[in-house]
Amino acid sequence: MKILFTLFFLFFSFSVFSDDISDFEIEGISIGDSLLDYFTLEEIESNKRETSYKKKDYIKYEFLYLSFFKTYDGIQVFTKSNDKSYKIESLSGAIFYNNIDACLTDKDTIVSSINKLFDKSVSFFDEGIKNHASDKTGKSKTYSVYFDFSSGDYIKVRCADWSKGIEEDYGWSDNLAIIMTTNQFNKWVNTAY
Repeated sequence: MKILFTLFFLFFSFSVFSDDISDFEIEGISIGDSLLDYFTLEEIESNKRETSYKKKDYIKYEFLYLSFFKTYDGIQVFTKSNDKSYKIESLSGAIFYNNIDACLTDKDTIVSSINKLFDKSVSFFDEGIKNHASDKTGKSKTYSVYFDFSSGDYIKVRCADWSKGIEEDYGWSDNLAIIMTTNQFNKWVNTAY
């Protein structure tokens, strides 16, 4: 059974006993799907983005404000660098905010609702407030909660509160993201810097 990650699904009251992250969707897309099922090769390649990771085992793609998006302003996807099938290893949906307080309120609602979906096989961890790794000044913050599957896969719900300097210099906005990653991608990202 696929679980659709939209703000509206959160009010359903049922339990999920799956330990398979591919059972969840963001804009109809799941971990393990091929990007080629949703985009042409030209669209995929034109949305490739650079990363600050030293290791280049994975490639990042970003798709923003597409007409078929119903909930999110954009999605971010990682696939293995040498994978011509473009199998999704990490998938995120983001909603942009002008006000971090609204983001935090929505995050808390989502976390509370997701918590009710899982049985005890999925652990919950609130990381609290941390400096954002992409802002070396330490002025940008993240507010993250993790749902860890026994497989090593995880779902993270995070608000990013960018500093005024980052917002002005790069045009970035505060955002709420639901991030799903496989255990294999998670191991790589923890050693990629």
